[in-house]
Amino acid sequence: MLFNRPAQTQQQTIFETPATLGEYLSAERASSFEESDTRRLVKYLNLPTTGEKLSKEQAQEAINNAGVSINNVPDNLTSDMLASIIQRQKYLDDLNRTKQRRPDGYVSYALGTGAMLGPQIVDPIGMALNFVPLVGTARYANMVGKSTTMLGRTATRFGLSGAEAAGANLLVEPARYAMANALGDDYTAYDTFMNTAFGFGFGGTLGAGAGAIGDAFGAKFGGVASPVPREELNKIK
Repeated sequence: MLFNRPAQTQQQTIFETPATLGEYLSAERASSFEESDTRRLVKYLNLPTTGEKLSKEQAQEAINNAGVSINNVPDNLTSDMLASIIQRQKYLDDLNRTKQRRPDGYVSYALGTGAMLGPQIVDPIGMALNFVPLVGTARYANMVGKSTTMLGRTATRFGLSGAEAAGANLLVEPARYAMANALGDDYTAYDTFMNTAFGFGFGGTLGAGAGAIGDAFGAKFGGVASPVPREELNKIK
């Protein structure tokens, strides 16, 4: 059965034995949840401020003794704050080790991708960023209204909605980096790229999908995301 642990040979250690599909999917989902915007914000706001204030050297020594890796040690750490950060990093390390033991096969890879995307799609902050209007309502509707076919309107909505979502994600990247750094997470330019690319793809899909549904039901608007009556569009053409 898929969810049964594969047999472990005498030569294999727990880190070499493939995880079960259930263990792997659970690790992908939990890791993605821990790295979502809302989860990071909650963890950041709940970092304890009590305890003895630590110097950079003291903090680094404690990190080394705990056996975790933190590339950018946060400033102004207290002992309780560092203990919370170390506990989080140990948990993330455990999840990553399980993810590295992914069962072989395309099925596990496909299901793992879905498990990873799930928490990001339903993340409240990430979801809200897909609806930040960076293009004026009338201009958005006018650009969509210039297309005479459903395919053309869908493509225009995808591009505009995707660009708005990508732009909104870029605007909050400094805050994302600050929170990740405060929690000891490794946050690089690759994370920024992936967040922006995901925002473009997901935001574009939402905008195009909602507009296509509106077209299918015969909506009398230039675009579902920016509903402007046709007579108003004619005034600005």
